[in-house]
Amino acid sequence: MADTELATVLSIDVRAIPPVDRHPQIFGAAAALAEGSSFIIVNDCPSSDHLAQIGSQISGVSASSWG
Repeated sequence: MADTELATVLSIDVRAIPPVDRHPQIFGAAAALAEGSSFIIVNDCPSSDHLAQIGSQISGVSASSWG
């Protein structure tokens, strides 16, 4: 992904959000994505559980992670 593309990608920083409220924020963002778009989750713990749930529960959404 080019730097200019990264500038237009939605980034959600959930570190300041209480853990109980993070799930709805992340899933709301994923459900609102337009086809072919993406977003970045900034989290203070691994997001692998969220990514697996997004990939399995939201039709047409593919979730992945990298280090």
